[in-house]
Amino acid sequence: SEGNEALAWMDNAAREGRYPDVILLDLSMPVMDGSAFLERLRAQWGTAHPFPSIVVITAVITGSDAVTLGVDHVIVKPFHVRYLLDVIGKLTAHSMA
Repeated sequence: SEGNEALAWMDNAAREGRYPDVILLDLSMPVMDGSAFLERLRAQWGTAHPFPSIVVITAVITGSDAVTLGVDHVIVKPFHVRYLLDVIGKLTAHSMA
């Protein structure tokens, strides 16, 4: 998907009272990249809605990039699906408690 589609989905979900716990975000999306998506989502949602945990999935990123982006976790490609599921499980454990 691309950033504009993802923002539209998030707006529709918020109108219906559905808020994702985690967003998996590729920084290299077409049209609007992941960084721009995050910036726009934060601007649109502000504190009006619960903000989901953000997991960036990318081929190249440094730890300082993750801090700059303000994301919860970075997964570097290639990765094993078990690792992804473990990360999601840890990020959502608080909402299931």
